[in-house]
Amino acid sequence: MAKEEQKIVDTKDIIGPAFHKVHIGVKRNYYDEVWLKGGRGSLKTSTTAIEIVYGIIRDPEANALVLRKVGDTLRGSVNQSLLWAINKLGWDSYFDSTTSPAEITYKLTGQKIIMKGADKPEKLKGLNLAKGYFKYVWYEEVSEFASMAEIRSINQTVLRGGKQQIRFYTFNPPPDEHNWVNKETNIQLPRRLIHHSDYRSVPPDWLGEQFLKEAEQLKERDYDRYRHEYLGEVVGRSDKLVMAGKWEVGDRDTSKMDGAYYGLDFGFANDPNVACKLWVDWDAKEIYVEYAEYGYGTETDNMPSFLKRVPGIQNSTIRADSARPETISYLRRHGFPRVKSVKKWNGSVEEGVNWMRGFRWIFNPRCEKAIEEAKNWSYKVNKAGDILGDLQSGWDHFFDAARYALAPFIKKRNSGEEAIMPYTTGGSGAWGGSKSDIDDSGDARGEVAF
Repeated sequence: MAKEEQKIVDTKDIIGPAFHKVHIGVKRNYYDEVWLKGGRGSLKTSTTAIEIVYGIIRDPEANALVLRKVGDTLRGSVNQSLLWAINKLGWDSYFDSTTSPAEITYKLTGQKIIMKGADKPEKLKGLNLAKGYFKYVWYEEVSEFASMAEIRSINQTVLRGGKQQIRFYTFNPPPDEHNWVNKETNIQLPRRLIHHSDYRSVPPDWLGEQFLKEAEQLKERDYDRYRHEYLGEVVGRSDKLVMAGKWEVGDRDTSKMDGAYYGLDFGFANDPNVACKLWVDWDAKEIYVEYAEYGYGTETDNMPSFLKRVPGIQNSTIRADSARPETISYLRRHGFPRVKSVKKWNGSVEEGVNWMRGFRWIFNPRCEKAIEEAKNWSYKVNKAGDILGDLQSGWDHFFDAARYALAPFIKKRNSGEEAIMPYTTGGSGAWGGSKSDIDDSGDARGEVAF
């Protein structure tokens, strides 16, 4: 084994300067918990992947469990980071990787790196190892979890036996300072490391010219957004955020939900086109976001192919922004005959937002950009720190599309009509009609759109 260890490259060549002391502390077992927070390009994820692979090579009893809140997100994130780390350490030929089950095996000893979703924590109880114990547990995007209590429950399940265990927690801090993970990382405990990094400490050639260019452009265009995305700073307040406490990441069975409802917001200049597919559980007061596709710089000729990225949309009613009648006309002539314009009135945006806030929003984990908007969409604040009634633009593209999709269920406040909900088999809908009151295009009769 000693000769094989010599094949490992010098870790200083692949770990960013901001993490050299972290590496030494992990190697010397200084910590039980390592919280790595920061913005894009900060190397927190790649560093954790290196530490776990390096640790397994050095300790023949060590195994690792890598968790994300929803298992479907593992393949494109954590798995790729671990394979990258193995390659950078020069040990490709010594590891096998499988996707079902999602795990990586160190062939010399049989040690495992097992990747799991924590959306069904009961399945974690059945994890068995042929050799050793779980020395490492890595929570990637730990802010997706509901609370520290949920984390502790999982740790109590999987951290059994062994001489020493290290928990890694990696995340971009949510903008709300009252979010549980931001509060947790303000608590200093023995053998707990809390480390913050950002891209400015990374050698520029590691990130590339395009990454740095985009960071600088955002810095000039929207400094608060730059601070959050690239510097990993907590920039918001919960009372400032439009959707604070109103959303979560997860999955839903749509077989008993009302829908689907499709919405389309047209992009202008640097703003994206957004097409979404929504389902509504009127009894539970939940809206499930199954798809939210973003298209940047999409030419009119390419709009049909963009829309087809949302399953089921082509043969369904699509409610779209009325500001682009020429694009709606084009789509109707090119395979989307049921695209319709949604009317607006003075104050329609605010009234629509108030209606949407009456629901719990569930985002499928694939809807990453929409989730980012839910985290950041806020009201404007003046210099004195007072929250204004105006909505901050830039984080509302998905929610515009969602408002259009759900337009039939909102009434203009001064029209004398209440917000309506469709008939439900349980009889609890606020609208006392029947499914026959919705025509073939999916519109409620007498709809007042916005």
